[in-house]
Amino acid sequence: MTIKLKLRWSDFTTITRQMKLDTPTVLDEEIFGSALELLRAHRPAGKAVRLIGVGVSSLVEPVRQLGLFDQDELKRMKLQKALDELQEKFGNKSITRGKEKR
Repeated sequence: MTIKLKLRWSDFTTITRQMKLDTPTVLDEEIFGSALELLRAHRPAGKAVRLIGVGVSSLVEPVRQLGLFDQDELKRMKLQKALDELQEKFGNKSITRGKEKR
């Protein structure tokens, strides 16, 4: 699975960067984390961004061998499946993750 990031600056200069994940994922937080990692690596501090795009390619059915003590990973996968099912049934805005206060 490949995560792609597109950045366009105020002068319309555009760059695209990508990262290949070691294992496929269905978890939004892993995709978001990878995109954020790319953004931090390729956006100069303080430079205004006109457009940010995130894409995913080379999709495959995730097959992940869980370790004996990977219960947290299993819980996150079950949560993601439940969220996907609710959004499919009631619409994308029916349920979202909470945001942390800073």
